[in-house]
Amino acid sequence: MAFSQRATRRYAGTANTPYNRHDKRYRDPVLRLDIGGRLYDTEDWGLGGFRVAGFRAPFTVGDHIDGIILNDTGSPAGRFTVQLVSTGGADTPARFRFHQLSDAAFELLQGYVLRPQ
Repeated sequence: MAFSQRATRRYAGTANTPYNRHDKRYRDPVLRLDIGGRLYDTEDWGLGGFRVAGFRAPFTVGDHIDGIILNDTGSPAGRFTVQLVSTGGADTPARFRFHQLSDAAFELLQGYVLRPQ
């Protein structure tokens, strides 16, 4: 998987809490993701990471996980690697920080951010 060097540098941030946020969060569009072989929809997302509800997978905080952003037809639109920041709970979504983004994933997210509101 070829990752953009600019994306790797850009997303190696240190935002650990909502109060230390580097990027705006978006609820629309909802991103459909394949994370570790399971499908999830984002609660919200930004250029630094995302949150998903109902995350149930055999990973622990700090693990790096490969994933795919899916398009409207369910086909891969871009690949990424995230770091699990928080596993979440019954009422709390799991939090992920982008570690690497493929060029396709970066361009897709950037296109959503730059679109007219």
